[in-house]
Amino acid sequence: MRMGKPEKTWKSLPVLMMLLVLAPFTAAQQPETLANALKRESIPVAASIPNLNARITSYAILNDDREFLIAYYLLEQDNALHAPLYLTRFQKKARRWQHKSLTGVKLGFFEESQQKSQVDCLGSVLSIQRDHARYYLNLDLTPSAGCLLVLSQDLNVWQTLAGWPQVFFPSGLLVLSGDMVHFACVHPERLFLYDPVGRKIEQIYPQQNDRLRDGFSSRLEKIINLQRCATNNCACDPKEFTSVVSSVVVNDQTQALAFRADFEPEGFLSREEAEDGNWNDDHYAYIYQLHPRRWRAFSIYDLKAKFGTESLQDLLVPSKLEQGFAVTP
Repeated sequence: MRMGKPEKTWKSLPVLMMLLVLAPFTAAQQPETLANALKRESIPVAASIPNLNARITSYAILNDDREFLIAYYLLEQDNALHAPLYLTRFQKKARRWQHKSLTGVKLGFFEESQQKSQVDCLGSVLSIQRDHARYYLNLDLTPSAGCLLVLSQDLNVWQTLAGWPQVFFPSGLLVLSGDMVHFACVHPERLFLYDPVGRKIEQIYPQQNDRLRDGFSSRLEKIINLQRCATNNCACDPKEFTSVVSSVVVNDQTQALAFRADFEPEGFLSREEAEDGNWNDDHYAYIYQLHPRRWRAFSIYDLKAKFGTESLQDLLVPSKLEQGFAVTP
C-alpha cells in the first residue's frame, strides 16, 4: 500500500511539514461546543441545530460572504475519532441551514498487486475549500497520507481521493499530491491532475524518460550499500528515491503548470554522507502544458540565464512557455 505525505527531507522540510500538519491539527483539538464555534465565527445560533451544545473536535471551517460550513466530529471519551463526520452549513443570503452526517466513507486505492482495497476516510479535517460548486475536505489520515473528500453542492459524497490538494486551475481542474508509505526509507512524491466533472485522475509526475531523474538514479546506483540496505530494510531501488514537490503554480490561459522538484539520496546515504558529497544541486523546475500535452524540466540554477526570470509563474505566460519548449534543457 502506497500512502503518505512527504514528511521529511534533509534540509528545511521537517520543520515545514510540522508547521503544515501539526499547526491546523492542534488548533482544531481545543475542546469547545459547536455553539461556541458558531459564535466565534459570528454565525447566528439556532436552537434547532444538531449537536449545538456537544463538544466537538478535529474540525475545519469555511466562512466567507456567501456561506458558513463546518465539518467536525463529536469529542468522545476515548479521544479517538469516530464516525460520523458532521456537516453544518449556513447559506447567508437565504439564511438557510443544512445539516448532514457522513458514515461509511471509504478511500479506494490500488496496491501493487492491483487488487483494489479500501480504508476508512476518517481523519482530522485540516481544511475546507470550495471550487466550482464542489467542496474539498482535506482529511489527515497519517502525517504522510490524506483523504481528500469531494462533496457535491448538496453535501453528498462526490468522490474520495488519496492525497491532498496543491492548487486549482480556474477552470476547475485540481493538481494534488498523492499519498505515500509513511514508514519507508524513501518518500517519492507524485502529482496528479483531477477532473471533478469526469471524475478522472491521472498521474502527471513523475513521467517516464525523464533525463534528470534517470541521471539521479544512475548516481544512486553507484553508491548502493547492500549491507546497509538490508540492515535498514530498504529496497534501495535507485529508480525510487525521495523527491519533494513544492511551489506548484498554474496558468489557465496557457493550460500549464510549473513546480519545483528536489531530489534527495535519503535511504541510500546518511545525512552526514549526503552533506559531504555532491548532493546539494538537485533542484529542478518542471513545466507542463495540458493542451498540447508536453513537459520540460530544467535546473533551477539555469532559469535566469535561459529565461531571464527565476519565477515559476512567469514561465507559464505564453511567450515564456513557448520559449521553454524551444530551448535546449
